[in-house]
Amino acid sequence: MNNPKILTETVIRLCDAKARFQSEPTVWTVRNWAEKGRRSVSGKVVTLEWVLIGGIRHTSVEACKRFTERLNSYETENPENGEAHE
Repeated sequence: MNNPKILTETVIRLCDAKARFQSEPTVWTVRNWAEKGRRSVSGKVVTLEWVLIGGIRHTSVEACKRFTERLNSYETENPENGEAHE
């Protein structure tokens, strides 16, 4: 289980999440984003949040939105105090 917070959101199957992205990636691409992540514009690797329900991977509409926002964010973490800044 990657993020149990997803259970309180609008849950969708990982294979159905592809329709939530503008480029409409393949199912395998979405799965790779969940497993390995993708490098954001700031250089940080960002993963799509997911949860396993009955042996099937799920994500949420909100998690897809957060993933897209993180990919396009220049936000970095300050190594000294862990606070995020732009």
